[in-house]
Parts: sequence; structure tokens; C-alpha cells
Amino acid sequence: MLTVLASPTMAAEAGGLSWQVPKDWHEEGPRPVRLATYTVPRAAGDSDETECAVFTFANGAGGDVEQNIDLWLAQFENAEPVAPFQIKLGALKLTFVEVQGTIRTNLKGGRAVRPAFMLLAAIVEGPSGKTFFKLVGPRRSVEAARDAFGRMVRGVRV
Repeated sequence: MLTVLASPTMAAEAGGLSWQVPKDWHEEGPRPVRLATYTVPRAAGDSDETECAVFTFANGAGGDVEQNIDLWLAQFENAEPVAPFQIKLGALKLTFVEVQGTIRTNLKGGRAVRPAFMLLAAIVEGPSGKTFFKLVGPRRSVEAARDAFGRMVRGVRV
């Protein structure tokens, strides 16, 4: 269950973790499987929405890190992935994933094929399992949200 904590910086917690949500991201609330969905501001000229989905699996459910990375990369044609990398934040291990190309996936409003899309994702392995932060949208909008996404994910705490 997601809890949004009252504060000027909009904090959220779920899956035993807490994080600060960028103030210009709009909380859409939970959806099936997702703990949270945030609508991210569009870059000038982008017509498709950009969103950040947060979901978690406990006790090994949801596959391992590599399976999830492979699943995300398979959603793209003409993919230009950046090699995943990992960092440690105290007791947490974070794996970052980045890819761009033509996406074939279920986006808000139905099945879609969209060129020039991008995914930034982080898999946070904590004491209660894995929590996934997945930012997807037009490349310009995702690039514009890159720093905010990085601050949010690097700020995750147990």
C-alpha cells in the first residue's frame, strides 16, 4: 500500500521504502500491480504522456533483476540500450537501466507503437524485496525528467 506523507516535498512510502516525489510530478494513485503512478511534465512538442510507475514484489516474486531488464529491453525495437549499472546505498542495491528506440507496449489508452521513446528504470533491492521505478515516455520528456528521477531514486530509504 502506498502512503503519501503530508510535506511540502511530497514523500511516499511503500514496500518498506520511502522516497521524495518531484514536486511537479502528479500522483495518479495505485493501479493493478502498481504502488504508484506519477504523470511527469511533457517537454515542449511532446504529445504523448510520460509516466513513472512504481511497483514491488516480495519474497522473490516478479523475477530476478536480469529477467526484468530483458523484459523491458524486449519492449523496444531498434533499441539503443546503455549498459545497466549498479550502486549501493547503505543496505540497498540499485540497478539502473536506460534504453531508447521504438516502443511496443501497452500505454495509457491501449496498445501502442511509438518511435523516439525512452525508458529510465531503477530496481531497488531492499530488505523486503525488489521495488521498481520505471520512467517511460517520449525521449525529450524523459531526458527532461532525468535529474528529478535520479534524485528520487538515489534518495530512496528503508
